[in-house]
Amino acid sequence: MDIHGDTSLRTADHLNLVLKQPYGVCAVVIPWNSPLILAVAHIAAALAAGNAVILKSSEKAPLTCCLLAQIIKDCGLFPPGLVQIVSGMGPTTGAALASHMEIRKLAFVGAYFMPRLIQLITDDRDRIGRNGEEDQGDGRQKQPQKRHMRAGRKEPIDSVRRREPRKGGR
Repeated sequence: MDIHGDTSLRTADHLNLVLKQPYGVCAVVIPWNSPLILAVAHIAAALAAGNAVILKSSEKAPLTCCLLAQIIKDCGLFPPGLVQIVSGMGPTTGAALASHMEIRKLAFVGAYFMPRLIQLITDDRDRIGRNGEEDQGDGRQKQPQKRHMRAGRKEPIDSVRRREPRKGGR
């Protein structure tokens, strides 16, 4: 695949270079409603950009994605392992995808409070690093703290609040 970049001299004393390169492995988490449309759209976009895809279907509607996996396998257009589809519960399978170090891009469609929890998981992943030790940036090991303090939040994870609907409008 031949991927090119663009350059720009619009910033004074700087050369801006934009490289269009694939991420590598992308994960996609889709909800139970309209799983086929969302799965095909995310898989097509990731494959068009040169990435491998791991799709996690909803535990409430896994059969559509299982059928999609069979269609992808039968068509023979992709090498084995380029598109992988997994099923499982969100707190276990979704958290495993979000915390895995080799997954560089995560696409998520779902409930309004889940992106915040995913961000907490990925913040912990980036902070802990590949060797399993907490890193302060200078290579020294950091002392463990409470989870909500490590992620820079003022409230614990368990206190995610629901938004109240707006009155008199949309």
